[in-house]
Amino acid sequence: MRGVRLILAVLLVASVLPIPFGEAAQSPPFEMAPVKDVVSVLPGSLVSIPVRVANLRGESLTNLTLSVVWETHAGSYVVNRTLSIGPFESTVADLSLKVPFLPSGNYTAELVGTWGNFSVGRNITIMVEKLVQYSLSTDANGPYTYGSDISIHVSATSYSNDMIAGPITAMIMRDGEAVMKYQTEIGLQPEETWTHKLIIPEAKIGNYTLFVSANLSGVVRNLTRDFQVLPRHYTYSVEFKNGKILVGVYFANGTPAKGVEVQINGTTLFTDEDGKAVFVPERQGLYTVRLNLDGITKEETVKVEWHYKYELWYGDGRINVRVLYENGTPASGILVEINGQNATTDHNGVIHFPVNQPGVYEIVLHLGEGIEKTFIQVGKLFVIPEIRGDRLSIVVKDSNGNPVPNTTVSIATASGELTFVTDENGTLLIPLSKLGHGTVSISAKARGYIGDNRTLTLPEAHSTTSPTTTTAPEETTSTTSTAEASPVGESRKGPSAWEVLVLVLSIAIGGGSSYLAFMRPHVIEEELGRYYFVKLRAPRLVSLRGFRWERGMNAVEVRATKGKAMIEGSKVVWEVEELKPGEEAVLQVVLG
Repeated sequence: MRGVRLILAVLLVASVLPIPFGEAAQSPPFEMAPVKDVVSVLPGSLVSIPVRVANLRGESLTNLTLSVVWETHAGSYVVNRTLSIGPFESTVADLSLKVPFLPSGNYTAELVGTWGNFSVGRNITIMVEKLVQYSLSTDANGPYTYGSDISIHVSATSYSNDMIAGPITAMIMRDGEAVMKYQTEIGLQPEETWTHKLIIPEAKIGNYTLFVSANLSGVVRNLTRDFQVLPRHYTYSVEFKNGKILVGVYFANGTPAKGVEVQINGTTLFTDEDGKAVFVPERQGLYTVRLNLDGITKEETVKVEWHYKYELWYGDGRINVRVLYENGTPASGILVEINGQNATTDHNGVIHFPVNQPGVYEIVLHLGEGIEKTFIQVGKLFVIPEIRGDRLSIVVKDSNGNPVPNTTVSIATASGELTFVTDENGTLLIPLSKLGHGTVSISAKARGYIGDNRTLTLPEAHSTTSPTTTTAPEETTSTTSTAEASPVGESRKGPSAWEVLVLVLSIAIGGGSSYLAFMRPHVIEEELGRYYFVKLRAPRLVSLRGFRWERGMNAVEVRATKGKAMIEGSKVVWEVEELKPGEEAVLQVVLG
């Protein structure tokens, strides 16, 4: 029984103590042990494992081999090193090992020393640390072309040996202003890639910057990428043909460009499926055509010119239109619309349209090559007669209460009819002795106005009656001293003593008489809806030269019967070089 116990004790000791292979009965020739039992490394790095070796013999050990043997799921890794050690010497030898890309954790490797038939083994722990490594990328490059949505992909790829997670943000700026922002949380396994698509709908033209920022497992990465959105390449044409302004817009490859904005003198159009826009001008002149080509404005000027000329006037209860060819011959068969009613010019190129109501009448002329649209203003005369002592005073005004000069006034008396013309103040002063007594009929007419008629009973000569007036739509106001009117056609050898006296007194007082008015131009201004009219009449005795009128207003078009009218910024300027005595000119302004 004691023998059995001894055998067991020997076996137990033998199991604890290292027994050299092949030389168990001999003493070990060397000792070997790792300097560190645990070595920390990052995956993919080169690790150095220091090993202490001691020669226990009195002679040198040559061809001593040290090895690291590492078995992993990815494969077996073995590193050998051969060295020599002198008698009873010790040394530290480094074994270098490339660490495979393994998940973080503790791994066991074996150190083996071999000399001849003698081997010694020791375990060592290799601790693989967590590697946080990833990259950000994008396919944003450009330049992109305006006209469609832009798709941009943002990606994050993990090169870590474990899962990494955290927030990622993407933001797109255009010319310094944010147009899009996206943020989310992601988690990535080793070698996994996350991708997100950003869409910029109908991206505008400009300079863009993409900013991407991520913080995955405490490691921050940033990405910046610049790109551009550029306008498309266009070709276009603008021309006046067959009475129309024709605009064509095409892409560089020749395909029609639909939906392009076209502005012509304030009117907005868009090109159709064929890339075309058509504008029918209403009158001759210069037209500005602006094209919006993806935010870039192109401007062209087109001259619209008919091969006709025409004139409009109102008289004798009718609106009269005369159309001529450029050479001055009458243009017959021209369709003319007046307030929606159609008429055609006769062999003299003329139409007459009866009108008995004042107002602004729209005239549309179909001049073969195009349509000319204009307006004519028809006013209304009001006669205001008043007996002042031994004279008859007549004032002629329009519907706004403004005096109407150069008005023909006819007075039918028992002895016949007399005709007079109002002065610059729209006034007549007639001695009663020229008219007799009893009931008289007074009628007034002027170009551009519907006439007026009044009846009045005149007292007998030398009767001392108080001033008498007839009913009129306008309130009668007192007038300045006015010279006596003479019937049209009656010769006068010179001013009477009374007229000379009145003239001298008027000049001394301040020049308010109608005689002085003969030397001044007469200007009447009137606004009707979107139209502003200025009527100019030259003095009756002298020509008017170098006339200039200007007024600040928002005008889109001007037209004058005489002289030169123009729009200069925010004001209208009308210049007339010369008008003969009593000649008239009219400026028409279309307000914006």
